[in-house]
Amino acid sequence: MLSTIIVDDERLNISLLESTLQKYYPELKIIGTAETLHNAFELIINKKPDIIFLDIQLHDQTAFDLIEMLDDDDLNIILITAYEYYGIKAIKYGVVDYLLKPIQMVELTNAIKKIKNKIQLKTSVKQPVIEKEFLHIHSREHIEMLKLVDIIYLAANGSYTDIYLINNVKVVASRPLKYIEEQIQATNFLRVHNSYIVNIYYIDKIIKTKYGRVVMKNGFEIPISATKRKIVAESLGFKTNHLE
Repeated sequence: MLSTIIVDDERLNISLLESTLQKYYPELKIIGTAETLHNAFELIINKKPDIIFLDIQLHDQTAFDLIEMLDDDDLNIILITAYEYYGIKAIKYGVVDYLLKPIQMVELTNAIKKIKNKIQLKTSVKQPVIEKEFLHIHSREHIEMLKLVDIIYLAANGSYTDIYLINNVKVVASRPLKYIEEQIQATNFLRVHNSYIVNIYYIDKIIKTKYGRVVMKNGFEIPISATKRKIVAESLGFKTNHLE
C-alpha cells in the first residue's frame, strides 16, 4: 500500500479525487487530506506520505510555497491545476507529474505508475557500499582529490556545490549537491537540509529551535529542515523532540 495525501482548498475536489482513488487504485491508502497550506505542511511532516496530490492554488498561497517550505527532493508530488502555464515551473520544482483538470484517467494512471517505479527503484536491493577516501572534483585542466576526512560541510549553490574544508579552504565543484552526495557514499555525511550536507565528525553542537540548527566546528550554523529533522535526530542518536 502507498500512503497518500490530498491537498486542495476545495472540499468537493478532495472528495471527487478521494472517490476516484478508492475506486480505481486500491493500492493507494489515503491517510489524510488538507485544505490549507499550514495544515498540509503539518500533515506531510507528520505522516511522511508516499504520494502527495497537490492542487496549485491554496487560497491566497500556492503549491510552490508549500514545496519551498518542505524543502525535500525526495517527496513524490503530483500537481493538479486548471492552468497549463504552470507546467514549466512545476518541472523546475521537481514534481513527479503535472495533471490538468479535469483529470484524465490515463494521465492519472501514468502519474501513479511513475511514482511506483521511482519508489521501487529506490528500495531495490543495492550492492554493499564501499566507502571512499577521496572525492574527485573534475575540471578542464585537472582532477582534484579531496580527502573526505577534510570536508566539514557541502552547500548547494545552484547547479554548483561549494565544498568547505579544514584550514578555511573552499572548493567549488561544477556539479549539483545531489550528484556530489551520490559520489561520497560515506556514513559520516548527513543531509540535514535540501541545501546542505554535513560531516557529523565536525558538528560542534545542535541549537534547539523549532527544527534545530547544526553548528559546525568552524562556527557556521546550518538549519535542519522540517523533513530532515527525524532522520537527523536518529542519525545523531537522540529523539526528535530533543531538537525543540
